[in-house]
Amino acid sequence: MRMRVFVLTLVFLISSMSPVIATDTVTTVDTEISGNYTLTGNITVSKGTTLTLKPGAVIDMQNYWIEVDGTLIANDVEIMSSIQSSGSGSHNSGVWDDITITPNGTASIHNTTISNAKSCLINDGTLVSSNLSMEDCIIGLENSGTATITDFDASKIDQEGMRNTGTATLANVEFDNMSGGIKSSSNLDLIGATFSLVGYGLSLSGGSYDVSDVHFGNSVAAGVSIFSGASGQIDGMTGSATNAITSIDSTGFTFANIDMTGSRLINSWSAGDLELNGVIFDSNSAETPIDIITSGTVSLSNVELTGSFSSNQGVYNAPWIG
Repeated sequence: MRMRVFVLTLVFLISSMSPVIATDTVTTVDTEISGNYTLTGNITVSKGTTLTLKPGAVIDMQNYWIEVDGTLIANDVEIMSSIQSSGSGSHNSGVWDDITITPNGTASIHNTTISNAKSCLINDGTLVSSNLSMEDCIIGLENSGTATITDFDASKIDQEGMRNTGTATLANVEFDNMSGGIKSSSNLDLIGATFSLVGYGLSLSGGSYDVSDVHFGNSVAAGVSIFSGASGQIDGMTGSATNAITSIDSTGFTFANIDMTGSRLINSWSAGDLELNGVIFDSNSAETPIDIITSGTVSLSNVELTGSFSSNQGVYNAPWIG
């Protein structure tokens, strides 16, 4: 009898010392999460079901992920991880994987902050969002689906605030403190954006673009970079960038209503086809403000340059009007 009691006690002690085992969840019915909620495993929102994150919810992702084959609804929610990443200079990015909206999935996300992920949000399906904030992630938003976002801000992102290979419609974007702002190789409509502390604001290749009212704040190396296959227009650029425009093999891009300062208005060794109309540019360095080599056609009209620059051919004083 004593031996049996000892064995049972030993089994109990071993069980109590065992680590908590993560339990993945696959939804089979509509599910709601509210309050402070800590994940203990990955969550898959299956097709035909809806996961609703209730207003005021704080979701601690730990090091897990959420995949949405059905529908995700979030309003007034904070999504983060309490796990602290190690390393000198760490700002706690990349602790958990991501929220992924699959090609079958849809998401309605409003007044929500997402932080500490490898990718804050991956959208391969349909995303409608407003007042969306992302911070302390390796990548902000990866979109290969259809995304419509109003009031989108991101900061302290290791790489790009947004990568777009799908179709995106954005309004009122504010990105700061990241390697690159928006990198796109597909279709993008953008109204109103501010970029600060970025390597580049917009990097556009392939696809069609309709962009207006872009402002570049402090510490921007390249305002807009155009690559082969990109076509469309940008109407309205203000602020400051070392190079306002760089272009490589543009296949027809139009810029209008530029009022900026920087080292160069255009810097390109293979510009392709470009058109600039209505430009005021104040050169603040000794660099040549319009430095172009192209086998295509570059058209400049209503361009006013102020400042001064020097070159191997001599020194040229402002203003230059072309």
